[in-house]
Amino acid sequence: MSEEATLLVVGGSVRAAAMSARRAGFAVEAVDRFADVDLERLGRVRRAAMEGWPGSIVGEVEDQPERSIVWTGPLENFPDVLETLADRGRLLGNGPDVVRAVRDPERLHREMSGAGWASPEVRLDPADVPGDGSWLVKPLRSSGGIGIRRVGRDSTAGQASGDVYYQRWVAGRRRSAVFLGSAANVELVGVTMALSGRAGTERFAYRGSVGPIDVDQEARQRLSGIGRTLVGVFGLRGLFGVDLIVDGEGRWWVIEINPRYTASVEVMELATGRALMAEHAIVCGLNYGVDGRVRAGRGLGCVGKRVIYARGRFGWPARFGLGGDREFAGWRVPRWADVPHVGTCFEVGDPVLTLMDWGEDAAECVRRLRRRERRWMNRLGGLYEQGAERVASTG
Repeated sequence: MSEEATLLVVGGSVRAAAMSARRAGFAVEAVDRFADVDLERLGRVRRAAMEGWPGSIVGEVEDQPERSIVWTGPLENFPDVLETLADRGRLLGNGPDVVRAVRDPERLHREMSGAGWASPEVRLDPADVPGDGSWLVKPLRSSGGIGIRRVGRDSTAGQASGDVYYQRWVAGRRRSAVFLGSAANVELVGVTMALSGRAGTERFAYRGSVGPIDVDQEARQRLSGIGRTLVGVFGLRGLFGVDLIVDGEGRWWVIEINPRYTASVEVMELATGRALMAEHAIVCGLNYGVDGRVRAGRGLGCVGKRVIYARGRFGWPARFGLGGDREFAGWRVPRWADVPHVGTCFEVGDPVLTLMDWGEDAAECVRRLRRRERRWMNRLGGLYEQGAERVASTG
């Protein structure tokens, strides 16, 4: 495969995006924090050092102006890193200026509300934020729900710093919408159910995605309008995600924008058989000789992923035997992903492994994932007492 058809995928954990790139017909290089077993099968992989993260990613990226780069989370929180990456290659997706604008919580609320979309009130000053649990305090550099607290329940407004903002709490069902945007068109690719729940001390941590889920025509029209507003106001291009809450009255509240490839894209690809990374690349101006709607054939009813978090300190043992296939699985839904190397040490709250499954509908998919998660938690439970050092040494 030619150099022009190689994607460099960079971010915190890029395995899903790298697999999407392979399904789209690209050769893959990758830089991330983990260099997991299944990522290493896809191409050349370099691990970015924790020291100096995320700037350490830049040190692993060679200066090749013609290189095509796809970035993933949490780099939306570090536009300065994106600026440097843009000097070392061509970013396929949103650049630092777009990212700064759409990740400004005050501006997002102002633009969404002004366009008539439901958007929870935000504040930067904690002075008038009530401590009754009706508001959230959120890191400005938030990712995956980490660090979010209820003001007055999980935290107090007095603990604030300039690195957080406040958003009014909206109760309801968590949803994520995937869009594909260009100057000429905005498409709602689909909607997923966002799985969440406590991971260690993180009550709002991202736990996974299941989709696509059905939404009625009125909701589709509303979501499509939200997508058009975002593209028109902020200039978003390619794949991007919108985190939403559906309240008890059926209103769709815009919570946060992820101006990049999101975790839901992998679920949508495998469920529909649609190579979204190919479409993303073409929308972003890369003509690499592959049809923009590459398909695997038949899709599946519903695909899901669920992240297992550590509940104690342990090391990943060899006896779990998740080596699996030595070749890329393509369009087959893997039973697990983000597989750690033997001896990897985990602390409470660390993401350990991603379980994947499918079903005829979302309910069946969720049931399968929950059963498998219970089995895995039982397997891991016996390791916590041993601690990381002993398990790593015994394998």
